[in-house]
Amino acid sequence: MLQKSADMVGRPKDVDESDGRFLAINDGYLDTAIYTRGREALIAGEIKGKRTLPLDEIEYHYPLITIREIHLFRPKKEQRSYTFPYPHWWYYPPWYYYPYWYPW
Repeated sequence: MLQKSADMVGRPKDVDESDGRFLAINDGYLDTAIYTRGREALIAGEIKGKRTLPLDEIEYHYPLITIREIHLFRPKKEQRSYTFPYPHWWYYPPWYYYPYWYPW
């Protein structure tokens, strides 16, 4: 897993900064359909040692963390925003002025 700092609500920040990687160890079964690659999770546990494994072309020392609690975040929904001309399209010139709109 890749460690990232948390934002104000505890969700991992979407930044290109990290303090490193770690291996999370759980005693039970974690379903691979739920715990998929790219899913954001918050893990609390104890550090139990380290394990050296290859990472691309180097040997990387991964801290081993025994999971005590795990929280999966819901996937982020795409936020849509609709913009209109300022201030509003019906007040925006030339529609507001004569001869385009004349109340009497």
